Amino acid sequence: MERLTENELLAELVRELTVPPIEPDEVTCKMIQDGTGLSDNKAMSFLKDKVAAGELTTRNVRLPNGRVVMAFRKA
Repeated sequence: MERLTENELLAELVRELTVPPIEPDEVTCKMIQDGTGLSDNKAMSFLKDKVAAGELTTRNVRLPNGRVVMAFRKA
C-alpha cells in the first residue's frame, strides 16, 4: 500500500468530499414539487421512474444555501 504524506492524504480526502454546484440544466425534487404541487414522494417517484427509463441521470450537487441534494438532468 502506498504511503501518503499528511498533506497528500488531506488533498485526496478534500477532493472526494467536494460536491460540485448545481448546473443550470439540472433540477431537484424540490423544484419539481414547487412547479407542480406534487408531494415529495410523488415527485421523487416520478424522477426515479425517469432515471430507470434512461431519460434522466443523477448526481449529488451543492445548492447555493450549502445543502447537498440529488440533481437530475436529461440523459
